[in-house]
Amino acid sequence: MGAPPVLLTALLLFLPGFSHCQLHTLIAPNVFRVESEETIILESHEYGSEIKVDILLQDFPKKTKVYTQTQVTLNAANNFLVETKMKLPASHIDQNPKQRQFVSLVAKCTAFNLEKVILISFDSGFIFVQSDKPLYTPTDKVFYRLFAVNHQLTPSPAAVTVDFVNPDNIIVKRQVLSASDKSGIISSSFDIPGIVK
Repeated sequence: MGAPPVLLTALLLFLPGFSHCQLHTLIAPNVFRVESEETIILESHEYGSEIKVDILLQDFPKKTKVYTQTQVTLNAANNFLVETKMKLPASHIDQNPKQRQFVSLVAKCTAFNLEKVILISFDSGFIFVQSDKPLYTPTDKVFYRLFAVNHQLTPSPAAVTVDFVNPDNIIVKRQVLSASDKSGIISSSFDIPGIVK
């Protein structure tokens, strides 16, 4: 049993019309990290003339604020494919860790309007911690190293806040440290008091 010949004939007649449709593609990460450059790729197929496209990051769902924007040009010289970087500034975002937040990535021009909703993350990378021994007693000196990296695992120049807490989860000492060179390695020490308060 096959498809009726009339259906096959109609499908073959309309198929060439669909093959000339213009296709536009917006590629972006699923998570946008605040204060990190993220790569956006925009491509247009089957388009003959130059297109100037505005790419915007807006609040979601209202789309009343524009956090950042850029303009790119798709043309024959770049094969109608362009890559750009965008950074979501932390100063514009309400930093509420208990609430999932999103931004709307919009690419618009006279020929098309593309939109993608993207989750926001305030995690800017990872911190690896190394100490000189696994167990400490009162009056010991703790020697430690921190290796701060961004989400691409390259050294991060960002400052790191180190909190030393007692068993009651009270902060005994807080240090804000930065790497002295571009390696991202931070070395320091902490004297454990004889009496933990």
